[in-house]
Amino acid sequence: MKNILHSALNNFFVHMVGIELEIKDIFEVRECYISKIELKGDINYDAYLFSTVGFLQKMSSIFLFIDDPDEDTLKDLNNEMLNIVIGNAKCIYSEIGTHFAISTPKFIGIGEKLLNLKEISFSSAIYESEEIKISLMERQ
Repeated sequence: MKNILHSALNNFFVHMVGIELEIKDIFEVRECYISKIELKGDINYDAYLFSTVGFLQKMSSIFLFIDDPDEDTLKDLNNEMLNIVIGNAKCIYSEIGTHFAISTPKFIGIGEKLLNLKEISFSSAIYESEEIKISLMERQ
């Protein structure tokens, strides 16, 4: 699972946005924007994207050409990045015979990591000292 999440993150940022991320094994961020998508089918997990405000501001500038994004833009951008990355992961999974539907992304809030959920797999990355993490967690 972790390799698929790494591939999906890399596919989006390298091929669509045009930046290289440094994949890392530790996610150190305390406060971040959190979005969620439900996966239902052969895989029944919730996918979360955790992004620092700095990471979202950099992506807004690169991806949307907006240098000073407002709060709604940052929330929408976090949702859309999660949607694209999980959509890419869904395609990769389907190639190995694993199928699932994905929900519409939902912005959860700004806060710390969801420590009360059991993490199944994750991929973390860093770009110009700002962090991002995509995580599959057990559904409560």
